[in-house]
Amino acid sequence: MAITETYVAPRAPAQREVPVVNYLARFVGVVFMACAVGLWLAPGADWSAELAMLKLGLTCFFTIAGALSLTVRRR
Repeated sequence: MAITETYVAPRAPAQREVPVVNYLARFVGVVFMACAVGLWLAPGADWSAELAMLKLGLTCFFTIAGALSLTVRRR
């Protein structure tokens, strides 16, 4: 190899995507979104201020986690 040539490192073999991971992430995303809605539709729910704040926090968490799980893309 001469000094003027550039060295190109060999590439690693491409990793195959595992479709089970994508399906599992989508399933978890749908379940989290359903939980976010289900918190407010539960029968016999107490509407006290403390419980409403807890429900609101859990709804935000489940919605964000569900949306992230639905949009996950493997590289």
